[in-house]
Amino acid sequence: MNYVDRLIAAFQAQLRHPWSADRSGGERVWFLVIDPDKMRSVLAQKEAFRQAAQGAGKQWHEIDLTDTFGSWMASLEYANHYFARPQRAASLPGDFVEWLRKDVERQIQDAQLGRHSLLVLSGTESLFGLTKLSGVVHSIEDSVPGRLLVLFPGQYHQPQYRLLDARDGWNYLAVPILPISGQGGSIG
Repeated sequence: MNYVDRLIAAFQAQLRHPWSADRSGGERVWFLVIDPDKMRSVLAQKEAFRQAAQGAGKQWHEIDLTDTFGSWMASLEYANHYFARPQRAASLPGDFVEWLRKDVERQIQDAQLGRHSLLVLSGTESLFGLTKLSGVVHSIEDSVPGRLLVLFPGQYHQPQYRLLDARDGWNYLAVPILPISGQGGSIG
């Protein structure tokens, strides 16, 4: 079994765990931990993950964050002022996370996501250097009625997550889905 097949098998195993409704927001987050060098291969097979979720009776709704910050920044009335004087942009990461939280909540409403839905965050690597992924996840975790699946290019060393292997990790309640052992965490 190749890397992507092992990751899909781990994801399928995690989907088989019962989805308890009494979990906190942080306990309903899953991190699909992807070796950054294998990210393209995984993304090329993303449809297999979606089919696995749907085959398990789960609604798949994806939000791709790749262009989100740039689109948001371009929509700001004073964007050109920030580009001319970046030191004035110190509050932008916090403002962006708040805007993103509201946008995710709107998308959850529009897609009518429920208890058996899987909200998938892809393109998370695009946030690197702009804002902390942990802050984004924390801001939206309680809004997700089912489970939040974060496509996470980085490493997991219990209990630390490291995005793109480039900064200190953070502790998080999220369930890691790892290809190495072919098993995810046991929290539903």
